[in-house]
Formats: sequence, structure tokens, C-alpha cells
Amino acid sequence: MPAIDSVLFGSPKESVTDIIQIAGRALRPHGDADTATIIVPALLPSAPGDDDDDSPGDGGRYQHVLRVVRALCAHDETLSAGLGNARAAGDGGGPGGQQLPAQIIVQAPAGTLARTLDALRVRIIDGTASSWWDGYGHARVYHDEHGNLDAPTGYLTPAGSGSGPG
Repeated sequence: MPAIDSVLFGSPKESVTDIIQIAGRALRPHGDADTATIIVPALLPSAPGDDDDDSPGDGGRYQHVLRVVRALCAHDETLSAGLGNARAAGDGGGPGGQQLPAQIIVQAPAGTLARTLDALRVRIIDGTASSWWDGYGHARVYHDEHGNLDAPTGYLTPAGSGSGPG
């Protein structure tokens, strides 16, 4: 098989195994290439008010993107850890708070609404990193504030999330 350094997922793939194998071909070291490009189109909403029509638990229009990012995490532990750390960071005070790892670059047409791109960014982070990272982020906030992890029962973080025992 010839060496390749780019892959375009032009149509959605359902098989995680296929996605991992296809991405792996581009990620496989060869020659002097040190970067692989994996292109995953995401359907953007056609109207400004139609940017988040799916429930928080599913990937909706971004499900295809999530499948590919999850497969990439199987190849790259630093990507997986970066997504986990982004999720642990929480909402960071609103739009633009959680940052995607440097390995993921989102490019969109000029004029694309910032909240649409924020929705995609949040879907990638929340859809690929375990919810365990949420609790880790809460514990980190508590530790930074109090110097220990002895959170009292019923403790709420400044953002209103629970992190105490029970």
C-alpha cells in the first residue's frame, strides 16, 4: 500500500474499526512526513437559530466527527489526554472556555456563527472524553481553593456543580 499523509472522510462511516484503520494509514510513519491531515466535514446549520437541534447526550449532526475523533484517540494518547483535560476545565466561564487540543483544528467558512463553532467544540470535547473528567475538574477547583480534597457533603463548586461525597 502506498504511503499517504491525508484522509478525507467524505461520507459517514459507521464502523469504528474502519475509521481506526483508515486514520491509521495516514498516521503510520513514513519517509520524512511528520504530520497527517484527517479531514472530517461537519454539517453546519442552515439558519442562525438552528445551531443546536440535538440533545446534549448525542452527537446529532456532529456524530460523524465524534466517531473519527474517538478513533484518533485510540491512536494518540496525547489527544485523548488533551480532550480529557479540556473537559476537566469545565465551561471556563462560557463560550470559548474549553479549548480543543492543538491536534484538532476547526476551519469554517467566513461568517459562520461563533456559537455554532462553540457547539461543535463542546460536542467534540464532551462526546469524546469520559464524564470522569468532570469530577476531576471539580476536585481540582476545590483543591486549588482549599488545599485539600476533603469536600464536605453537599459542597457545590462556584459554578454550582456538586463535588462533595454523598
